[in-house]
Amino acid sequence: MAEGLPRNAVACIVPGPGGVIWLCTSEGLAQFDGYEFRTFGPDDGLPSRVAIQLLPSRQGGYWLTTDRGVCRIAPGSRIGEPCPVLRADSLEGEYRRVFESENGTVWVATSRALYRVAADGQRLERADLRIPAQESIITLADGRNGAILVATDMALYESTPAGVARNVSAAVGAMGAGDILPLASGDLLLGTTAGLYRMDKATYTLRKVGIEGIGTVHTVLRRHDGTIWISGDGGVCRLGFGERGEVQAEECYTERDGLPSGRYFLTEDAQGDLWGTTEASGIYRIANSGAVSYMKQDGLGEARILSIFEDRLGRLCVMTGDRGLPLLSIKAGDAFQPVAIAWPRGVHTMSDAWNQLAFQARNREWWFASGQGAIRFPRTDRVEDLIRAGPAAIYGAGSPLGCADVYRLFEDSGGNTWIACRGAEHAVLSTWERASGHFHRWTAEEGWPTDATVNAIREGAGGVIWFGTYTSVVRFRGGRFTEFPLNDDPRAPIVRDMLIDGRGSVWAATQRAGLLRCDNPGDERPVFRAYTVKEGMSSNSVRSIVQDREGFIYAGTVRAVDRIDPRLPFDARRIQHLTAADGLPAGEHNVAFRDGRGHLWFGTLRGLAELDPGKAPALFRPAVRLTRLRVRGQEIPLPWGGATNISLNLAASRNQVEVEYTSVDLRSVASLRYQYRLNGLDSRWSASAPERTVNFASLPAGRLRFEVRAVDPDGLVSAPAAADLLVQAPVWRRWWFFLSIFALLVAMATALYNYRVRHLLAMERLRTRIATDLHDDIGASLSQISILSEVARRGSAPHLLGDIAEMARGMVQEMSDIVWAVNPRHDHFNALAHRMRRFASDTLGGANIDVRFDMEGLPPDYVAPLEARRPLYLVFKEAVNNVARHSRASEALVRMELSGSSFRMTVTDNGRGFDTSSAYAGEGLASIARRMQAVGGSAVWESMAGGGTRFVAVLPLHPRRPLREAMPWQRTQR
Repeated sequence: MAEGLPRNAVACIVPGPGGVIWLCTSEGLAQFDGYEFRTFGPDDGLPSRVAIQLLPSRQGGYWLTTDRGVCRIAPGSRIGEPCPVLRADSLEGEYRRVFESENGTVWVATSRALYRVAADGQRLERADLRIPAQESIITLADGRNGAILVATDMALYESTPAGVARNVSAAVGAMGAGDILPLASGDLLLGTTAGLYRMDKATYTLRKVGIEGIGTVHTVLRRHDGTIWISGDGGVCRLGFGERGEVQAEECYTERDGLPSGRYFLTEDAQGDLWGTTEASGIYRIANSGAVSYMKQDGLGEARILSIFEDRLGRLCVMTGDRGLPLLSIKAGDAFQPVAIAWPRGVHTMSDAWNQLAFQARNREWWFASGQGAIRFPRTDRVEDLIRAGPAAIYGAGSPLGCADVYRLFEDSGGNTWIACRGAEHAVLSTWERASGHFHRWTAEEGWPTDATVNAIREGAGGVIWFGTYTSVVRFRGGRFTEFPLNDDPRAPIVRDMLIDGRGSVWAATQRAGLLRCDNPGDERPVFRAYTVKEGMSSNSVRSIVQDREGFIYAGTVRAVDRIDPRLPFDARRIQHLTAADGLPAGEHNVAFRDGRGHLWFGTLRGLAELDPGKAPALFRPAVRLTRLRVRGQEIPLPWGGATNISLNLAASRNQVEVEYTSVDLRSVASLRYQYRLNGLDSRWSASAPERTVNFASLPAGRLRFEVRAVDPDGLVSAPAAADLLVQAPVWRRWWFFLSIFALLVAMATALYNYRVRHLLAMERLRTRIATDLHDDIGASLSQISILSEVARRGSAPHLLGDIAEMARGMVQEMSDIVWAVNPRHDHFNALAHRMRRFASDTLGGANIDVRFDMEGLPPDYVAPLEARRPLYLVFKEAVNNVARHSRASEALVRMELSGSSFRMTVTDNGRGFDTSSAYAGEGLASIARRMQAVGGSAVWESMAGGGTRFVAVLPLHPRRPLREAMPWQRTQR
């Protein structure tokens, strides 16, 4: 559960498409893709959270058995779609198993009864089968002649198509069969609580197969290669079959090999590895990776691996320990045998160093590093002989070596021993020259960096020796040292190990700066380039390095062993990661070694691993699938096995898309990397990266195609999975919106043009009218004044001076009316009404007629049309003059109002009236009618003799609207 499995108790394990593993638990149906567990339940359309069995259907999809019923997950169905439960009229017992027989019938077993799926695929029909009350059905299998074998926890029954049931296991006694496998011979292998049985299908004769150490057998499995495996209480075994049909275990794995206890079901994944379930310990895998782990129980003491080397007999020697003196063990068969060494008195601690701590010299002497100096034992062929042999010499602080805390030991091609010490005051590098038996301490005069602590010593071609220190790499050539600092970082990179590969390149494993590589070690200034996480390493903290015979580099990091092909371009990013899932022990890697057979050994702080590169699994071509899709945070249902192609139509507001994808490589999922691109925006593939999620915060409108592919460390590229996205443009970017805006602009321009033309025409009519009035009225009056003035000047008619004065006053009034009419301060009807009131009061008051004004229906800020302002006033004056001259009225009422979209002016008197149908010689009434018609209005008289007169002038205002609505820029403040 620590890794995400919903429950440690797993009821089924089934390989799925694309390489995933399906697991049945009481907390949901779980899917494992090598990265994580994803759990499904009722919220995803399943009948229940308790999953009991998942059976791949021959028609595609799956049959799912839960505690609430059986349903079929159809091919292509999506996560979230309901999985309908098969109906049963009467159900007895708890759901247990679904089984598809050879004839296509689908059977469902409960703990107490047997049912078949009806032809409509929606109902369960009960079969005629009765089992003893104390028994419970476990599993089903095909029998002979269309019969069904029903296994309970105590017996095996045959149920024939005719409805006859009989116990076929009575001869062997109580036996609960948990799994039944048909063999190519026609026989059946039964895994039972009483062990493994072989049944003759023709006669139902049972014969027990004795497998040593195996009791109850839970699973009988045929792998893709045809081999038969069983899983039982005693372990997991591969079976072999003799010529006579005899069965024996040829290969077994037990708890001594690291298997958990309480094993149940077993299956094989797409890559040929075995996966098993347990009662309470989760799941496990038996990897066919060529790796074998060795732990404390295999003779390695504390299993904290300090150093690995071979003796002159080719035997593997491993030093382990934590504190005090180390334990030396020799590989013997499938385990390690500890060797007791007669350490000299006074030697009680080992240096806290690692890696190059001991070796057997070319002359068969043995050298060991300790906290009290370098210990040299005499010649022996076997390390076991050191039990009796005392040391030949101890070189400590009081010896010519001059130091006690020996940190590294190395023998060069000339047989000389290089000894590196650490000290509280300074570090020392010395050479013990075999020919003379003397020590030579290296100093700054020879180029050795002062106080440099040596962590690794390796020899290249031509006797050139390389040293790794905390801060640099040092080359010894021609009797002198040259130091090459590794970086400018204030923190030291700390070289932990070095390697000279088969092509002469120098490699340095550093604790902080990744794996360094130099392809020009012989140059005056060698160049080191770094493999880091950016280049595909599992970690920048690299602890060990080794090369196999094929030239591949293996770097042990704090997270994995990274396999690098140095022939590829430096930035190829194709690095394979080997982890505990591949059979390596968990824990940080410490040392690495290649033995004489070409096997690679990796020592960690928690165990030792042997890797045979020749048994590496065949290349597995990755396949990538889209596993989750979210739009604006909303989950888009995808098929249960993921999707390789999907199409979405997205609204403009739903252009944030998050895509999750995965490729399944259960052996080395950490080695997979991914590339994606978004065609329609950028057709280039992204740089490969381990991330499995990409988020597009704001996709542009249009047709886009998202593609993703997986790349494995060997450069194999999967076919891409794709999502076709149609992102709708916002409303303001659609063609009809642009067309509408264009049409609106054209209409507005047309309306503005028309308004301008109307305004210009109105101004032209106004100018024409003013000119006409000036010409007709003022001009005529001026001509008359001119004539009368000439007559008066001659003195023949002095009384004409009064007429001239009267005419001049009339002209002034006319001019006043014209100026008033065009003054913009008089735009509103209230200004017109005010002038009318003044005129009416002056005119009717002089005729002793009382006049009242009613203007409540007239908004004061309503605009009076410019072209109608003077005609209205003149019409009003004519109407008032008629009342004053002809009505003989005592009262008059003037009402101005807005009626609908028209201005309405009414002048009413209580005078004598007149006959509107009669003709009159005067031009007054006709003039009023003409003036109103000229501005689009009308004038109506209502009168009868002795009944007063009512004059109504109506001026339509529909082209105009109130100032507040139509022309806010002309509105005046009140």
